[in-house]
Amino acid sequence: RDYMRMARRYFMLAEREQLEMLAGAPQQQRFYELWTLKEAWSKARGGNIGSALGAVAFDLGRPGQIAVTAADANPGSFWLAEPAAGVRLALCQQQGPATAPELAVFEAIPGVGEAGLALPLLATTDGAGG
Repeated sequence: RDYMRMARRYFMLAEREQLEMLAGAPQQQRFYELWTLKEAWSKARGGNIGSALGAVAFDLGRPGQIAVTAADANPGSFWLAEPAAGVRLALCQQQGPATAPELAVFEAIPGVGEAGLALPLLATTDGAGG
């Protein structure tokens, strides 16, 4: 997948600049972090990913911090997590007080049962990640 081509076409300038400062695996990881945050935002608003591409921008330049720029006054609260190596999970809470989500992640093991997995937070809009 040519993620930089997608970023040049769909991401806002500040997001493209974040990506251009990186190379290789870190650049690819940041692309998917930004894309996942945009997808969470659009789904929380009842839209699709296309509605988020030019309407919201994320900055992950500060460790543990998600900065959001959006057309609306209240873009919501965000959490970015890593449920497994190389996997990103983004959550967006649109209304109410920004309370950290309580999530449980399990690995299903056929014939054995389930095993709980840690869900480390990488970044949040309140800077509590990292």
